[in-house]
Amino acid sequence: MNTRLIMHSKNLPCRKKQAGVVLFVSLIFILMITMLAVTRIQSTTVTERIAGNSRDKSVAFQAAETALRDAETFLEPLSVSPATDALFNNRNGLYDSRADTNVHWNTVNGGYRTYTGLPNVNAQPQYMIELLPEELFAEESLVSGKPVESLYRYYRVTSLGTGSSDSSIVMLQSIYRDE
Repeated sequence: MNTRLIMHSKNLPCRKKQAGVVLFVSLIFILMITMLAVTRIQSTTVTERIAGNSRDKSVAFQAAETALRDAETFLEPLSVSPATDALFNNRNGLYDSRADTNVHWNTVNGGYRTYTGLPNVNAQPQYMIELLPEELFAEESLVSGKPVESLYRYYRVTSLGTGSSDSSIVMLQSIYRDE
């Protein structure tokens, strides 16, 4: 006759001391892994935002640069003549700063010129061109107080570009001298 020896876990001395420890250690490990995962996700999210903002700022800069180059291309065929001066009638983004030197981007009433056709921008880039007073760049002549008459015209080109969102705006300026 075979008798089975049945052992109950209650009677084992080492089981009494370890009751619930495995569960506690497992919960601690799960908590640590969860904290590491959440931290990693937050770090990745911040890195993606930084990369997106950098890209957006670059798109805005490129848009402003494109408008600036378009304005300079517009100025290339112009010559020093009264007919050219008549173009700068304080409308359509062309301003004559010789009479009024307070032409500012936010206060002009004649509007801006717009470069069209750029993809992935929130708004197409705009620019304005100012005909600057000759006295700003004239050299001194041999006659005291009388500047040398310049053979050139000087223009200030201001462009504004935006990226994929309204929060990234870049404004550029250049001084252009016709040849």
